[in-house]
Amino acid sequence: MKKYFALIMLMCTSSCNASTQIDPNNIQQSLTYCSDNNLTCEIVGQITITKPVYIWGGASLTGGELIIDIDQVKEPYVINFGISGPSGGNPANNKAEIPWHGAITNTAFTVSGDNIMEEGRLLYFWRTEFAVISTSTFNLGEYRYSATTSGNHNGWLSGAGQYVRDGLRIENNTISANSNALGSEGFGLGLFNNAVFYGNHITGVGDDPIACHRCTNLTVKDNYIESVDGRIYASNSTNVEISGNTHKRIKSPKTNLFHRGIALIYIGFEIKGTTNWPAPQDTYIHHNDLIYPEGSIDAGAAINILGARDTVVERNYIENNSLGTIATALHILPQPMGNWSDPSGLDPNKVARVHNFEFNANISNGIYPLRQIMTGNCVDHIGDLTVDLSIAPSYQFYCQSVQTNNHTLN
Repeated sequence: MKKYFALIMLMCTSSCNASTQIDPNNIQQSLTYCSDNNLTCEIVGQITITKPVYIWGGASLTGGELIIDIDQVKEPYVINFGISGPSGGNPANNKAEIPWHGAITNTAFTVSGDNIMEEGRLLYFWRTEFAVISTSTFNLGEYRYSATTSGNHNGWLSGAGQYVRDGLRIENNTISANSNALGSEGFGLGLFNNAVFYGNHITGVGDDPIACHRCTNLTVKDNYIESVDGRIYASNSTNVEISGNTHKRIKSPKTNLFHRGIALIYIGFEIKGTTNWPAPQDTYIHHNDLIYPEGSIDAGAAINILGARDTVVERNYIENNSLGTIATALHILPQPMGNWSDPSGLDPNKVARVHNFEFNANISNGIYPLRQIMTGNCVDHIGDLTVDLSIAPSYQFYCQSVQTNNHTLN
């Protein structure tokens, strides 16, 4: 049976004795003890975090509430996984520990402080291997702090080989925010392999509610999302499934106004400049409900696909009830690039082309249903492009390689 250790009292087990001394006010001492001994830290009541803390190995967290006082933390990353912190005040001297493979369950995270415009992330995964975040709540309020990330700040470890980002389930959690268009994001990851976002409820975030940057083997399934202007976002990623999600545009809880978003699901590139990042490949988007309510003002496309390869989009329902929405239901197009070095060698350096695309049995509906389109030069649409048994008020598919069998709304 998993052994427990309380952050404010030591619950003795076979691994400790009554003489073991832990300062109840020293959170890091408790987390270090749990990390070194593969224990579960049971949080009792409310504990305020005032500086970055570190967890590694098989340590887990459960229960209670962690209040993050961003006025005192003064670092963008609060709870750091797989490292034990810097020495000599130099972030590049962070010590790499056993990759974190524990779990966080039934824990509340609440952001507090006076500096609303401070930006950061609550959980940062530096070295993580098959860990779980579940049944927890993230109360972000008006703050620009987001729940998770990885891969954004490589200066914290001395070499790229020290980073471990393989295996993470983020499931059945709740994020609540009161953001405008410049507010918090939800769950984000970067440079991750084998990531699953399942059954989460995310509402009120200003930016992307779920995002994975340069990921492989990504699943985004059965999440319920209400965002101010964000997207389910996958850039430069391979083997991606996005299914069974509901994503609805909402007014900002902070301003009570709609803000203009550019997509509800986005597959494409992180940047258009000089990179050697791979094109998005092997993406399957199906059985999602995407909703623009009355009053929304989105542009772009509900499903926006740029420069992707081997993409299937089927059995999605796109509903638009707003005259102010000028988006399309679907937009597929090549991605112009500045000076791209395609690692596969298939595309020229000035454009990421669309390679093989299927769009089947999707429904565009609502009071003001949206059209389905492609744009770009036909020379940049490579391979088959099939649009079959979809329903929309109008279509724009014009290249010779296109095969269509659609129904038009009356």
